[in-house]
This record gives sequence, structure tokens and C-alpha cells, in this order.
Amino acid sequence: MLNWKLSGGKVKKLYLIFILSLLFFVLNSETHIPSGSINGTWNYINQPYIIDGNISLLQNEELIIEPGVQIEFSGHYSFTVYGRLTAEGSVNDSIVFTAQDTETGWYGLRFLDTSNNGQDLSIINYCVFENGNGLTGNEDSNRGGALYCLNSSDVHILNSRFANNKADYC
Repeated sequence: MLNWKLSGGKVKKLYLIFILSLLFFVLNSETHIPSGSINGTWNYINQPYIIDGNISLLQNEELIIEPGVQIEFSGHYSFTVYGRLTAEGSVNDSIVFTAQDTETGWYGLRFLDTSNNGQDLSIINYCVFENGNGLTGNEDSNRGGALYCLNSSDVHILNSRFANNKADYC
């Protein structure tokens, strides 16, 4: 039989080590999102969300992004929405869409054909969009900067800020 007696000082040290380890893990957590389709919930504890390729939210799918989440694009990648996006930050805890490389930027949030596909309304509230870059060369792809909507009037954008974005059109 094992005897697990520990003195008060040893218990305090083990407890302190446990708390510091947990804090280190939480503060250093990040979630990498590879290219492909996404859905579900992106929460604060797993942020920042590093986008490592073009992603899309498909029709009949939903993504909820919680307040305070940071989304960082590691390259010139797009986030195309055919489904329902709910990105609702708060006055003191905005959701941030940005690029790790501010010169290259990211290709933006692109709502395509959501008006006629039977999806519920998408909501963008208390979000920050920065370093979007729609300057890619041909007319079809150099639109929108950080946000582009085509046949997608069912997107409500409220209380949000756009900074340092660029595009030739739209």
C-alpha cells in the first residue's frame, strides 16, 4: 500500500506548479484551421484561430464565433460563407479578423449567394476587420478587401470597424 502523506509545504508547491502549468497552457493555446470546410463554435479559450488555407462555411452549416476571439490568417487566404455565420462580439470584447503579415493581408470574408439558399440571417456585430487585401489582379477576385457580399443581402453588419483594407472594387 502506498502512503501519500505530503507536508503542507509540498502540497502548496504541487498546487502552485499545477496552477502555473494550467495558466501556461491556457495562455499559449491556439487553434490552427487548415483549408477546407468549417462549422461549429470558435470559443475564447481556444483562440487565436490561425487560418492556414482557404476556408468555407457550406450551405446548411453554421459557425458561431464567441466574443473576444481573434482570427489570424497566416497567408492571403479567404473565408467564404455560403451558410450562416454568427460573429457577435461585445462592446468590450470585439471579434478580430486580421492577417499575421500586414503587407500580404488576407483575402477577406466573402458571402456568396446566401440570399436565395434558405439560410438564416448571418450576423456580424462588434467585429474588427483589418488588413484585408482584395488586390489580386483580375476583376473577379479583386473585390471587397476585408468583406465582400455577392447576392447576399441577408447579412447584418452592426457596430463593426474596418481598418487598413484595400481592394479595387466593391
